[in-house]
Amino acid sequence: MAASAGAYRIFRYAELGSTNDQARKLVTAADVPANFIVVTHNQTSGRGRAGRSWQSLPGNLFCSFALTPAVPPIRMSELSFVIAVSLQEAMASVLSEETEAKIKWPNDILINGAKISGILLEVVNDPAHKIPTVVVGVGVNVVSRPQSLDRPSTCLLDLGYRGSAESFLGLLAEMFFSYVTVWEQGGFTPIRQAWLDHAVGLGEEIVIRSGNDQQVGVLEALDETGALLLRLPEGSLRTITAGDVFLG
Repeated sequence: MAASAGAYRIFRYAELGSTNDQARKLVTAADVPANFIVVTHNQTSGRGRAGRSWQSLPGNLFCSFALTPAVPPIRMSELSFVIAVSLQEAMASVLSEETEAKIKWPNDILINGAKISGILLEVVNDPAHKIPTVVVGVGVNVVSRPQSLDRPSTCLLDLGYRGSAESFLGLLAEMFFSYVTVWEQGGFTPIRQAWLDHAVGLGEEIVIRSGNDQQVGVLEALDETGALLLRLPEGSLRTITAGDVFLG
């Protein structure tokens, strides 16, 4: 079932442990539509990639999108880039032109070098659905930001946005489901180009860390699957499919 802008249901909660966990539960409920959003005012056990915890501060946005895209399962990971370009565009639409939202591979949004959001994708294989459901968890610092991180962070309020988490969710949802339709109908190419148009570090030296492995090179492009293409010092091109990016 193809996703379309406006064709979704929103489940709202006062408090949840994790919006992704609640979305996964709803996927197995017979009367729940294929495309829906879970959102909560208070999230007590938010998490990010690689098991990292996510600080869910009051007034910020904690939500999860659940959808069954009309694409082969092997392409589901491309949704990481779909939500990234959607978030970037949503933020750009509410901030001044001088405040540029950039994307750090694969899907972190940075503003003036500071992180403002987090994304976590999880696939749910349920026998009742022929196509796997993808749950896309999103956290956005709307009115406050963590103070104890080992990296800079920011929030929309500090950047001039005076709307609420709920109002930003409405904007993001329309952006996201519209981009999903573009992706389903046009493939990864337009999403890849939108990502590259706002990529941070493109053409610059970066560091990729994965476990104990570290690789230095120039961020050259994305390939047709979303893997990062890194130009090594000796001139060869290395394909990176996992790791954390550190900017120079």
